[in-house]
Order: sequence, then C-alpha cells, then structure tokens
Amino acid sequence: MKIFLLIITLFSLIQTCQADSFSSTGRQSSDQAIFLLNNPDLREQYIRQSAQMHEADQKLRDLAGSQATSENIYSLAAEIFADLIIRTQGDPDTMLQLLQEAQQNPEAFAYQLTDEQKRRLSELAKQIQSNRQ
Repeated sequence: MKIFLLIITLFSLIQTCQADSFSSTGRQSSDQAIFLLNNPDLREQYIRQSAQMHEADQKLRDLAGSQATSENIYSLAAEIFADLIIRTQGDPDTMLQLLQEAQQNPEAFAYQLTDEQKRRLSELAKQIQSNRQ
C-alpha cells in the first residue's frame, strides 16, 4: 500500500509542477519543471512561493521520512515526468489527462514505468518502510 501512496505523491508533485509550468509555453516550460524537481535550492524557493507545491512537498516529506529519501523521490519524479513528455510529445492536455488517470489508477500507470523506474520505486518503498521503524 505504501508504494501506491508514493506513486500518488510522485504524480501529485509532477502535476503541480506541470500545471504551473504550462503558464509559459511548450517544451521550455516542461524542461523548467524537470529542472525544478531536480534542483533542491530552486525547488525550495518555489515551495515558499507556491501554496500548492508547499502542500505537495509536505506530503512527500511526511511520507518519505528523511531528506535523502525525499530527494530520491524528486529525482524519480523528474525522470518519470521526462518520459511522460516524450510519450505525449509534450502535449499539455494529454499530459494532464494521463496524470489524472494515474491518480485514479496508480497501479496501471506504474505498470508503464521502465524496469529501472519500477526497481527504484520498489527501493524507495523499502527506504520509506525502514525510515518508519
């Protein structure tokens, strides 16, 4: 069950960044969202400015249980978002639709992840379990 909570948290973060990033245009804004997910200093500034991102970040931190695990989650979220951009050819409407579907059925979306992403997700779930003990 924790792994599904992690997936939902990942997609909540991606959707938050993605929705905000499309206030500018196209591929550049998608690249900015990925950079934001991967850059702790910039992300921290953004979190202070965006109530939506602050809420998503707090949920992630509560779930992760450690700063290192939180950073690993952000890294995986950025990788999944980059793949999503490729899959949808950068179409924001298609991305939003897929992210909404992922929130409704995270297991089906997780099935579409690469083997490496599934492995990383599984490791994150174990880290979370370990952090809670």
